[in-house]
Amino acid sequence: MDPITTAIIAAACAGVTSGAAKEATIDAYNAIKNVIKSKFGHESKVLNAITALEENPESKGQQLVLSEQMKIVKADRDPELQTIATQLINALKETEAGRGALARYYVVAKDSQIGVIGDKAKIKNGIHFHEPKK
Repeated sequence: MDPITTAIIAAACAGVTSGAAKEATIDAYNAIKNVIKSKFGHESKVLNAITALEENPESKGQQLVLSEQMKIVKADRDPELQTIATQLINALKETEAGRGALARYYVVAKDSQIGVIGDKAKIKNGIHFHEPKK
């Protein structure tokens, strides 16, 4: 999942849409939504996917729909969205709820080193986030 989508999902899961977040996090989240509105439209499928995610942030289906819509519009290639997503991730790191949400979805890859933080993350034949088979 790209960092922009990850930031949006983590923010929604951390309670930013319910007002249960710090002002900096809410500001960064609103900024990313405003840029998406201006670039892709107020009635875009991307914005509709964000709205649906806000209603049910833990829904894996809604998260996948958002990820798919972001790929379709190539949002991950937009430097303005990348900058705001970085600000949002940094703001999320400042709260316990934000750190918890990021820990579930945030993967850092730099040079040839890969670091994974996540629920039930496993690195074997790729990186997987799921319940281990019993």
